[in-house]
Amino acid sequence: MESSDLTSIAQGSDRASIFESAIEEASAGAMTGASVGGMASIIMGGILGRVGEKLGESIGVSGTLGGCFVVWCLFLLLPLFSLLNRRQWLLGFSCCVAGAAYLWGLHGWIDRKDIGIIYPWVLSTLPFGICVGAFYEPIRLARGGETDSYKTTRVHVSSSFIYVGRRNYFVEIAKLLAFVISLINRHRPGAMLAGAFCGGLTAFLIGALVASRGDAAVANLFGSTWNIAYACAGLGALAGGCGGWFAWSIREHQKQTLQGLAPQLIGESHKPPSSGIRG
Repeated sequence: MESSDLTSIAQGSDRASIFESAIEEASAGAMTGASVGGMASIIMGGILGRVGEKLGESIGVSGTLGGCFVVWCLFLLLPLFSLLNRRQWLLGFSCCVAGAAYLWGLHGWIDRKDIGIIYPWVLSTLPFGICVGAFYEPIRLARGGETDSYKTTRVHVSSSFIYVGRRNYFVEIAKLLAFVISLINRHRPGAMLAGAFCGGLTAFLIGALVASRGDAAVANLFGSTWNIAYACAGLGALAGGCGGWFAWSIREHQKQTLQGLAPQLIGESHKPPSSGIRG
């Protein structure tokens, strides 16, 4: 049995034909995860935050508290509960606490300033979508997750609409960036750098889209609307870098498992076929 056959057995032929290394998975995963998570936050965050605000007021509590609880549950608690396993409970718990602290600090900083009724909730959910997406997607790909969507669809984003096309250029861009980064380092630091760069770049573009919708009140509140884009870039780089770190670890574990199974698989392939006749 050839080594390429063993690789296909351990990793899956479909994934191996698209991503050849953890660096490519970190690049494509961080880029796609940050974009999908960020856009989902922009589209749904404002609406659901506003709904939570109204629900809070209807039951006699602060509307801000109600909105924060809804976006915290839907954009952080639920995704983490769905994506992380029981052994990662400490990571999930820490993220949930950090997310709650962020919401408390953000709305305390806004403190009834008039920046619109939807914009505060977009700012509330945007970091959650970027971080969860940029962190988890490289890990999902490294574990052998499906890649059909990478071959058939792409998401086009503008300031006014979103539509889906027939081809995904994220793969081509991610592979090009991964190739450049692999010239610098082909090991774990390279995977972390790929995830950080692609996650940070994509998050910056998503944050720039949100920043472009900010008015003078937003600029006065944050010093500049572009500080929103810079903050998103930092979060995307951090989440993507961590995702690249874990993706490399998963790949190394798979490689070690494959090396341990190789003698057994080769031995099985050289066994003479049974005649099926018993003496």
